[in-house]
Amino acid sequence: MIDIVKELRKPEQVWILEALTRRVPPGDARTVREVEGKLRRAQAGFAGEKQLFFYLQSLAGSAETHLLLHNVRLVDESAYQMDVVVLTTRYVLILEVKHIHGLVHFGDHDQFTREDTNVEIFSNPLEQCLRQERLLKPFLNSTTYPLISQYSAASFSHQTRQF
Repeated sequence: MIDIVKELRKPEQVWILEALTRRVPPGDARTVREVEGKLRRAQAGFAGEKQLFFYLQSLAGSAETHLLLHNVRLVDESAYQMDVVVLTTRYVLILEVKHIHGLVHFGDHDQFTREDTNVEIFSNPLEQCLRQERLLKPFLNSTTYPLISQYSAASFSHQTRQF
């Protein structure tokens, strides 16, 4: 059985960037490019989360109850956001969704690069998952179910090639 506890909704950041693109003066080409780039990345992230939710709904045939939460933000020693959280009576699964096209590479020094028409450097999503696990652990320990197992994974929702 599957219950979507926190619905998949367009992130506030996308709404804000869409409004901002309509308000930036067209003569300010640099700002227009910057805002449109941020909007494309935010929309791609949301598209990836929608794709993942579609596949997670196949858990509906499972005997165990799975609770799905989208875009969970918690504040402890610092604020952090998790794209998708799957809760069961046995474990918590944190999924960091990446909707990246092109050639990707997990390199040294916690770097992650994407090559398409140019090369972009991102923070490593695997390191991001480990950070989210580390930050979530005190929260789970403070609840009445401190012994629940915790896992995390980076999910690529767009066809990528890795080297």
